[in-house]
Amino acid sequence: MQHMTYIADMTCIVDLPLQDHEHGFACFSCGQPLTTSGVRYDGKGGSILLHLRCANEMGQRLIVDSWTNRRKHVHAPG
Repeated sequence: MQHMTYIADMTCIVDLPLQDHEHGFACFSCGQPLTTSGVRYDGKGGSILLHLRCANEMGQRLIVDSWTNRRKHVHAPG
């Protein structure tokens, strides 16, 4: 199952098998350290951590990319 979780304090994360940055965990999108709050996304292939701003930007890009291409891969019934 895939889901996103808001994390108020990134210093509480100690048990994730994610790439550890020198000063804590690194944001999947920008690569900068995550030192305050953030978003954890758990997908089929594993988990990623994002700054709130980076999660917002990534979400907007996903929506735009999928919306503009929404009819290109529609299969006809039958």
